[in-house]
Parts: sequence; structure tokens; C-alpha cells
Amino acid sequence: MRRLLALAPVPVAALLLTADQPLLKGEYKWALAVAGLDAELISFGAITPGENGSFQGKFTMEVPFIVESQVSGRQWGDSVEWNVTYTDKSSSCTGTMKGKGLVADTASKASGDLSVQDSCRGATDASFRLFR
Repeated sequence: MRRLLALAPVPVAALLLTADQPLLKGEYKWALAVAGLDAELISFGAITPGENGSFQGKFTMEVPFIVESQVSGRQWGDSVEWNVTYTDKSSSCTGTMKGKGLVADTASKASGDLSVQDSCRGATDASFRLFR
């Protein structure tokens, strides 16, 4: 007599994240190098992991602009995708940033590139560094 083994379906994202893969979580500094600006912009905030590698967070910058950001994204393996909406309270500008990057094997830092769409300055490119 043969026995059949039934397997429950597993979401693809669950297969891409291994049990030993550290996820982005906790407090970070977020540095942005925006095309056309001479200085690196630093924000402070935290990331909370969700299900299947998703995450969300908030970041705030106070110098040289007052900017509040909402961050969401997904991490799989050492790769990460970002979606950011922000409000620049010092100029009443708003915008979005979308990008991709790589996460360090300890999840203590990440880096990559972003496409920025700003209501006052238009489209531009940026790079980011996330670190503790």
C-alpha cells in the first residue's frame, strides 16, 4: 500500500527568507545623498518587521530641513525594496522615493539607490545608507 504525502502550499516569500536571515528592525539612521545637494541628509527612525519580509517605519529629519517620512518595503535574502512618502514641513513639499538595495548579513546596515519624485523639485536620483 502506498502512502501519499500532502504538502501545504508555502508562500514564495517564505521560501526566500531563511530562519537565519536577519531582518531589518529597530532603530536606524538613514543617510540620503541626493543628486544636486552637496550634503548628505540624515534622518533618524525605526523599522518594524511584518510578515513574509515586509516592513514599515517612520523617519524624521530636523536639519537642514524638517522632513517626516513613512517607509514601507520588503526584504528577501540580502535584497530590499523601499517605498517612501515624505513631507518637507520647512517648504511644504511632498514626495515619494522608490528604490532597491542590499542588506548586510547582520541587518545592521543597508545601502542602495532611490528614485525621488518631489512636488517642488521634480524627479531626481539619490542613494541611501541605513546604519546604526
